Amino acid sequence: MRKLLPISLATGAALILAGVAVAHLSASGTTSVSATFSATTAQAFKARTCNGPDGQYQLIDAVYQGTSSNPEASLAGDVRVRILSTYNTTEKAGWAFGWLKIHDSHWIRFDAVNTDGKLVGFVHGRVGDRSTNVLGSFTADFASTGVSNFQLGGGGSIQNMALFGGKICTGPPVAKSVKLTVKGTIDAIAQTSISVKPEDGSTLQTCLIGPGSPNVSGFANGQKVEMTCATVDGNLTVVRLKKRG
Repeated sequence: MRKLLPISLATGAALILAGVAVAHLSASGTTSVSATFSATTAQAFKARTCNGPDGQYQLIDAVYQGTSSNPEASLAGDVRVRILSTYNTTEKAGWAFGWLKIHDSHWIRFDAVNTDGKLVGFVHGRVGDRSTNVLGSFTADFASTGVSNFQLGGGGSIQNMALFGGKICTGPPVAKSVKLTVKGTIDAIAQTSISVKPEDGSTLQTCLIGPGSPNVSGFANGQKVEMTCATVDGNLTVVRLKKRG
């Protein structure tokens, strides 16, 4: 049997059941619903790694944006996902928790187990007016580039998973995520990277354009911008880009 994080029981450990339909609870009754979405545009991203008692851990605190499609209006529209992930890259197991906001809903809490990049978890929160609750299970794929194939309610093909979670980062940090912001003029832009010449005359800064980077189709050489880059999978990657007057 595969060994999974054999450390002390923590409040974040849970047995998560997949394939349970989401119940849309309101003053008028109960309705089963489901929703699907992906959120792969990074609005904020922080990551670091550390040595634990049973391998190396990656810690991510990020905000991603996407779109949810659903006939139920309260579960359709723009999506924002705030996720805090603790993942043992040696054992390929960990956990995550956070909040998601669909359209004008209130923030919906979620908790999940992560097995090799597959999340199995549970959501609970409010949508629409304050008399309407939503709770149920979900499955999703998660990587540093964002949350994809998020299935809220309905069936689930990912195996049920449970684990113990406890104290990690017993050793010195292995590496810290680098995050930088540069204000200047676009010197070069392509499908895979963008270079900005800082207005203070310092060295040209180039960052990769990854799956979680903002859309750069409206930008061109010579434009004044503010670019924020962060370490994603070991590479400085654009996580925020905005025009300046």
